[in-house]
Amino acid sequence: MAHGDKGKPFHETPHEEEGLSISGYGSTFVLRFSRPFSLDEIKVLAADLIKSIEGTLMRSGAKGIGHIKIHIRGRSGYLRADTIGSKYGIYMDGTISEPEGSLQMTINTIALGSSKEDVHRATRGSLEDTAKRFNFMVDEVKPQ
Repeated sequence: MAHGDKGKPFHETPHEEEGLSISGYGSTFVLRFSRPFSLDEIKVLAADLIKSIEGTLMRSGAKGIGHIKIHIRGRSGYLRADTIGSKYGIYMDGTISEPEGSLQMTINTIALGSSKEDVHRATRGSLEDTAKRFNFMVDEVKPQ
């Protein structure tokens, strides 16, 4: 997601047809694993993160998910994962061919009926929770 006004990585726009706000958050992170993760493990991690973000948003009062997109890049390839809500499933494709010890992950979350702060909190909190469950470290990549 492109950064909003004055470099802020989220925005909030009213949705005229339904009277709902549409808020988003996006950022890039480096994930460092305690041991190399296989493609299957990376897919499980991505699906877990997407489900966690969606669940947190819906429990905090969101009316729907615009999308949750994750783009992961490693030495041996990439993995893309996205959803427009769990009832539609999670789409994944990619080319990662070897276990990866670290990855760069970009997350973009858009939600309906949530504040930009709620979207930010749900995305970051879910990433932190996923890092604990899967035993990896997270560093945010600062925009240049």
